Amino acid sequence: MLLLALANKRQRSIPANQILTAFVAAICLLLLTVVLSSRVAWGRSIGYLSDSVGLLYGPLFYFYVLRLLTLSQQKLWPHLIPFLLFVGINSIWLVVETSGFLSQVQSTFYSIMSAGSLFQAMIYLILSWRQLERYRVEVKQEQSRHQAFRYLRVLVFIILICVLMFTINYFSQLLNWTLPFSFLNYFVGWLLLSCFVFVLAFYAIRQPEIFRIDPRAKLANDAVPSFDMTPLIDQLNHCLENERPYLNPDLSLDDLARLVNCRKELLSKAINQGLSTNFYRLINEHRIMEFEALAKNPANAHLTHLALALEAGFRSKTTFYKAFRELKQVTPSTYLKSL
Repeated sequence: MLLLALANKRQRSIPANQILTAFVAAICLLLLTVVLSSRVAWGRSIGYLSDSVGLLYGPLFYFYVLRLLTLSQQKLWPHLIPFLLFVGINSIWLVVETSGFLSQVQSTFYSIMSAGSLFQAMIYLILSWRQLERYRVEVKQEQSRHQAFRYLRVLVFIILICVLMFTINYFSQLLNWTLPFSFLNYFVGWLLLSCFVFVLAFYAIRQPEIFRIDPRAKLANDAVPSFDMTPLIDQLNHCLENERPYLNPDLSLDDLARLVNCRKELLSKAINQGLSTNFYRLINEHRIMEFEALAKNPANAHLTHLALALEAGFRSKTTFYKAFRELKQVTPSTYLKSL
């Protein structure tokens, strides 16, 4: 279901989402091999395939972070060479009958590649974390990117737990360790990978704007020449006050640009530089003002805060409370009692 959502034309056009789609597909492929490996006659071959897929996670996740937060043009394909080599060598092992010395060589090969896969994943996780830290200051300046920073931090933590779990099990088998808790096995790592996909789906529903971030838009915005923003800002304020487009929970920057009859890049620059804010914060500010007006109206006394928030244009309780606390520094109930 998440793959279908990411395959949406609007989402697919963003480079980061293209890599995220490949990453989720790799997880689905691995989980499929785990299920089938013990249930079909050719399960052994499928099991080897799952080892190959493990070499995709590190580079795909790192490049997802890179494409989401930066304009880097670094090529992905060289980082996939270990995966391609393993697939090629693995294909040879599957068609060659192994016994005696060859069987020992094959076993050693898989042990080395499994260790290499775990080491590679850890290296890419470290690179991903460094990338996040490098852009910590930048993301704090833009609300949508600040959300992306926290979202990526959660993903890094889940993947780190997965890698640690697989590493513990790898060394326990290699050194014949007996783990103190029987539930600490590979199945826990696979379940965590499943949870990873559900976490992605959760964020796709809760904060869909994260999946619309495109660093190329920032580059286009910076490329817009200086212009007198006052008429456009006046037109924007008039539109927000009279047409109240923020009542539409699906309002996008493109939609607002069409309403004020200007290019999206011009409007974005006017909001960012002329109003010293960003699109999402600007819209949420107007939604919260609408919520206040509705809450003060005695005719709405029978309605809950959530009902009023939905009337004001918020999509859900979570997005409403999150935006309210960020803008007012208190909960809606506390704020309304102080009026």
